Amino acid sequence: MVASRHKVSYAMAPRRNPWLFVPLLYFTQAIPVTIVQEVASIAYKDLGLDNAQITQWTAVIALPWALQMLLGPLVDLSATKRRWILGGQLTTGIGLGLAALALLTGQGFALSLLVFGFSAIASALTNVATDGFFILSLDKDQQAGFAGIQSTFYRVGRLFGVGLLVSLAGIL
Repeated sequence: MVASRHKVSYAMAPRRNPWLFVPLLYFTQAIPVTIVQEVASIAYKDLGLDNAQITQWTAVIALPWALQMLLGPLVDLSATKRRWILGGQLTTGIGLGLAALALLTGQGFALSLLVFGFSAIASALTNVATDGFFILSLDKDQQAGFAGIQSTFYRVGRLFGVGLLVSLAGIL
């Protein structure tokens, strides 16, 4: 009985303004997917790899997103959604930076595939936590009201990845 007095349920927790986190979470959710699935293809083409090899390996490293429904229990059974999101974003960001550096080495393709694959797993875990956080933080009416916002900011994140990031890389 003593332990239950200190437990705070999500129903009792104060609600936060969804505009403070929904757009940012879904914008940042799109960036790793875009970099690994689309921007990596551009980088690998610039390395002189043939299309078949690029398609084969980028499909392999994109598997964590296709299978993320299997990662749900791992996220639900350990840590909080907030920890998964913060840790996953940090891990994914570091991984994407390391993949860019790996491309500059003599074994750039192999090393970047390894790092992209690791980043894809971290990102897929983060996506599961983000969706769970969205559901737990908003009531049914807010979820319905923010479904379009969620989708819009995910698409803006993808545009940022293939538009601005690729343009910036071309300039540099």
